[in-house]
Amino acid sequence: MRILQINIFFDEGSTGKIVADIHNRLLRDGHDSYVIYGLGHDETVKDPKYEYKITTNNIAKWRGRWTRIIGFCYNCGGSSIEKAIELIKRINPGVVHLHCLNCFYINPFKLLKWLGKNDIPVLVTHHADLTITANCDYSYSCEKWRTGCSFHCSTAKKQLHSKLLQFSKFSWLQMKTAFDAVPRLYASGVSRWMADRVKASPMFEKRECRIIENGLDTSSFHYQKEAGQLKQELGYSPLERVILHVTPNLLAPIKGGKYVMELARLMTDVNFIIVGAKGSVPFDIPKNVRIVRHTSSKQELAKYYSMADLTLLTSQKESFSMVTAESLCCGTPVVGFKAGAPETISILEYSEFVDYGDTDTLKNVLYKWLAMDINKNVVSKTAILRYDAERMYERYNSYYVDIIHK
Repeated sequence: MRILQINIFFDEGSTGKIVADIHNRLLRDGHDSYVIYGLGHDETVKDPKYEYKITTNNIAKWRGRWTRIIGFCYNCGGSSIEKAIELIKRINPGVVHLHCLNCFYINPFKLLKWLGKNDIPVLVTHHADLTITANCDYSYSCEKWRTGCSFHCSTAKKQLHSKLLQFSKFSWLQMKTAFDAVPRLYASGVSRWMADRVKASPMFEKRECRIIENGLDTSSFHYQKEAGQLKQELGYSPLERVILHVTPNLLAPIKGGKYVMELARLMTDVNFIIVGAKGSVPFDIPKNVRIVRHTSSKQELAKYYSMADLTLLTSQKESFSMVTAESLCCGTPVVGFKAGAPETISILEYSEFVDYGDTDTLKNVLYKWLAMDINKNVVSKTAILRYDAERMYERYNSYYVDIIHK
């Protein structure tokens, strides 16, 4: 097989790591695998034979600023789309696998039109609402995407940070037209919740859509019994209880950082550790909250998961929740708010979710789980069978084969 994946990132960020997992396993199994991507902390391409970066971070930032002025997504990107098309011609893939098309690194309308014109099979993995709306990561309570986004959408304007104009309706129609132009178009959702939304979209209601949950590196994310030493290094006694919250952005409203602080004030006899929060924190941080800005590796993050008694999830919306999968693979139950996908991808025996924003109920549920005797080895082994990246790869590999032979 010859597979080409296209994504905003490669081997960094959640979707970038998923793309890398699929790519590396395809190469391992003797297939031809290629990746086109747009952004990255490192502008250097590691393996130019198989990996292609089609723009620079600065150019993408400029396109983003221009989009915020005109209020119309994706229409800048001339050189990037030309590079992408030339690469596709040269690679001649059996399937083009599209992941995230946001952040101004490519013009998806022109890309899809060209792919459709050349009758190339396309698989779209939906990691969020972006590809069924007018560029909203999550539509929250807005349901207009089911029939066609409106011209003046407050949800889209807020997420796009549009300064002047806004063309949500036109963006939605242009995206639908682009997808309609691809005869051999297939879809997947990273959770049942996401797949149900894709099937309800006019863009994909007549297309095949499979549920393929994200996978992770379980050689790193597994229960580490020696993590108890980390607890001691942090100054906690073996009997002190620890709740972990993992987030790259504590201040983003969608991540619900304010609820972590609220719960910490309500549960003064419990220690809270927040891992990954970047930048200054304007909150008044309770004494029982410790912030760890950065972990040096997946293995170190796994130690924090393994050491904690519970992992707390306070997101408003999630299309999958890697935190849930990582925590369970490390043997630690997950408790949090209902956010769409987490309650559908979690292992029910080792997780519990309450209505969003109901901190009183969440506090009681947290105390209930803290009082339980959890066998972390059992939790970890059960979760690894569910979330291992090899399982994800096998499902994508099977989908590729089916698409090529249709």
